[in-house]
Amino acid sequence: MYHYHWAWTNVVNELSWPAVVIATLATLALVQAAVLVHLTRLSRRAVRSDDRLDRLNEVITLLTETSESGFRAVAAEVERLSMTGPARRASKATTSRMARSARQGRVVADIAADEQVSQGEVRLRLHLSDPALLEQVEGEAARA
Repeated sequence: MYHYHWAWTNVVNELSWPAVVIATLATLALVQAAVLVHLTRLSRRAVRSDDRLDRLNEVITLLTETSESGFRAVAAEVERLSMTGPARRASKATTSRMARSARQGRVVADIAADEQVSQGEVRLRLHLSDPALLEQVEGEAARA
């Protein structure tokens, strides 16, 4: 250790003080330049991170608005459907009306339109009440 200290003091003694000051200032300038470059890179990363956060915020806002409008549309549809009232229950009276219309010679499409049901439901009710009646109505429709 002593030998190292002696060597360093020897070098310093051989140099002039202005040269030592200039070398020290140059070293400090290099260190400051390195720190400046590092800080510049960090600030660029921070700017990119801010841009990414802004984009993420915009995406989340868009997703929120889209979800809210979808929920509003679903709520409006549920409200609209609830205002129309409950669907009519199938009753024996409806089935007997359909059978009576079929016996009078009306076709399935006309019966369905009058009762405001599908033709498939008319066929099912006619089949359940009297299968022969359904065959008769289907046969008449095929002949016409």
